[in-house]
Amino acid sequence: MDLDTGTTTLVLSLHALQGYKGHNTMRLSAKIWQVDVIILVDSGSTHNFVDSKIVKRGNLPVEQASQMKIMIAKRGSLCIQGLCRVVEWQAQCHKFVTDFIVLSVKGCDLTKLNMSPALAQKDLQQLLMEYNDVFRVPDGLPLARIQDHKIPLQYKAKVVNVRP
Repeated sequence: MDLDTGTTTLVLSLHALQGYKGHNTMRLSAKIWQVDVIILVDSGSTHNFVDSKIVKRGNLPVEQASQMKIMIAKRGSLCIQGLCRVVEWQAQCHKFVTDFIVLSVKGCDLTKLNMSPALAQKDLQQLLMEYNDVFRVPDGLPLARIQDHKIPLQYKAKVVNVRP
């Protein structure tokens, strides 16, 4: 993700700012330089954010950024505390490199926009493209098959009555 230091308006969802714990939020455990963190994967935010406490604990280098404001769910704005560029972090044995904006966020340590497929390995991307019909949403019933697995019913058979 490329972050410029010009006048920019960023969007942070209210769920991410308040640390909302609901059925439509996803949280992951991860590590930044041996510091355990909780990541909130949030599609309502436009950029990736890291809590200022994690920046201090992980001793992450912070660039000063001016004139960047964060719009919070159309309710107001905040000024950011800086930028952390090229931050390496690890989740479930996978390593990632991401730029983060420093901001105090409740309930989680990182807010990640999404897990972009652009970060996936080339082999995986090629495999996904080769078999994209497997991952496509079906638009009708499946085709008829040679072997039909029928359940033959007997005429005038008694109903099976078995207790669980």
